[in-house]
Amino acid sequence: MVLLKWVLIGLNFTLRGYAREYALGNPSSIGAYIKAALEAERVGLGLNAGHDLSLDNLKYFNDNIPNLLEVSIGHALICESLYLGLEKCNTALFEALGQIVLKS
Repeated sequence: MVLLKWVLIGLNFTLRGYAREYALGNPSSIGAYIKAALEAERVGLGLNAGHDLSLDNLKYFNDNIPNLLEVSIGHALICESLYLGLEKCNTALFEALGQIVLKS
């Protein structure tokens, strides 16, 4: 007999609405995501976010969402690297997340 156990360890936000509103100059649209993040934290869940994050909106999102464990920025990295180059884009994304970028 095999016993399966499901454990919910986190939530993943899809951010199409936030990204659209942020691009239109309405950063207050982040309010619903903040509320959900606080509730996830209250019940002990981790929080991941992705899809539609970009160099334009990533820093604001990261600065305002509590308990953010991971962001999926692969799409932004590839698309924006076409314009900035991979090294500059990578550095900008890490800086938006408040991470140290080591130069070789």
